[in-house]
Amino acid sequence: MSIATVLRAEALRHEAEVARIRHLLTWQMERLPDNPRISRLGYDCFTISSKDLGTVWSPEYHDFKYQYHILLDLCDQTGDIRRKLLTALRAKQFRKTDKALVRLHPDGHQECPPHSRGRRTR
Repeated sequence: MSIATVLRAEALRHEAEVARIRHLLTWQMERLPDNPRISRLGYDCFTISSKDLGTVWSPEYHDFKYQYHILLDLCDQTGDIRRKLLTALRAKQFRKTDKALVRLHPDGHQECPPHSRGRRTR
């Protein structure tokens, strides 16, 4: 077996593992709770009481499902996915690929499991 064949097989194995992890992450994020202060009218439409808006009136700030989706988009980028997600969660904001700043609502990620705070568990 040539070294090229071995490298190709190893690259395919890594690619499959990345796809598996991405699938599991997507599955978990789809099951995260939505903002209890909004009433969904559709996938990308909701109402919210003006008293719950606070100082940030951006709809993206109050739409947890949108924020989960954007965080998943971070995973599609190259580089250290874990570091990118933790940095975004700690900073409570991040830049999308189109350079728009997305501020994360603090209620949308309070229930992160303990291992997401820097410890690895199995």
